[in-house]
Amino acid sequence: MRYQEIIIAISDINDWDKADNFMKAIESIGIGMKVVIDFTNIDIVKPSGLMMLILLTHTIYSKTKTTVGIRNVDSNIYTYMDKNNFFRDLPLTVEQESIKWDIYKKREQYSPIVELTRIDSGKLRKQTRLQIREALKIWFSEEKFKEHIGSIETIFMELCNNSLEHSTGTEEMGSCYFMLQKYVRRNFIEISLVIGDTGIGIKKHIQKKHGELYSNDTDYLYAALQNGFSGRDDGSGGFGLQKIKDNIARFNGDITIKSLKGFITMGINSSRTEDKNCKFDTIGTQIEIILRNEYKYIDKYYM
Repeated sequence: MRYQEIIIAISDINDWDKADNFMKAIESIGIGMKVVIDFTNIDIVKPSGLMMLILLTHTIYSKTKTTVGIRNVDSNIYTYMDKNNFFRDLPLTVEQESIKWDIYKKREQYSPIVELTRIDSGKLRKQTRLQIREALKIWFSEEKFKEHIGSIETIFMELCNNSLEHSTGTEEMGSCYFMLQKYVRRNFIEISLVIGDTGIGIKKHIQKKHGELYSNDTDYLYAALQNGFSGRDDGSGGFGLQKIKDNIARFNGDITIKSLKGFITMGINSSRTEDKNCKFDTIGTQIEIILRNEYKYIDKYYM
């Protein structure tokens, strides 16, 4: 069967607030089209970029029912994606002959602590939590962090539970994707925790119980963060904005949330919050937490 080939050239795949750029490109695709993502303008892919590529792939496939193609990907990016199990279980193929091989290109220093993992059971959720704990004990080993490591674990569990619920819209456990990665910067270590699903999103989850409350999706994110709003029948759920900001601030960190059209990011300074309401929906919910620590606090053995 011959398909109509549609080529979309994207960049800024790591920046969730720019999702409209590539969602607009696939707005009018449909059955019988073969979509090929051109990586020519992508120089680096981070965990946040892998998560966005997952939802982009699922979105395209849901519209075309045809495997998505990748063309002109840099060899270092391809190797990074392959090592992190990105191509496993996704309706995606790479045009091998188009890979741009460059063995001399300088690569960013990173270490995948937890490779891209699809969590769909309580056992995998517990296993992932233990991996997070052990990683944080190494990279944030000094006394001032020890009492807060449990708080980061708790935040992960809450975000993971929410993501598993948002991914189905039913009482059954769904699935989500998770990744934990360390970056070596000039004078500090940076840890990126990314979790996401391809489900109904925070707004629709809240609307199941509370009905339509707000005019835009970002306000639903604030409702979940600040007011603890949730779609759970027992009224539990949600996570305190101040609690998250306080805990992440202790690790000199940031948090970013993208769900449907909603977008929020909070920086190291807890008074700095940025948000926007995007024009196009992205499926599901994606959350990234960044933690940082200076070299002087880290045993050289672990660098």
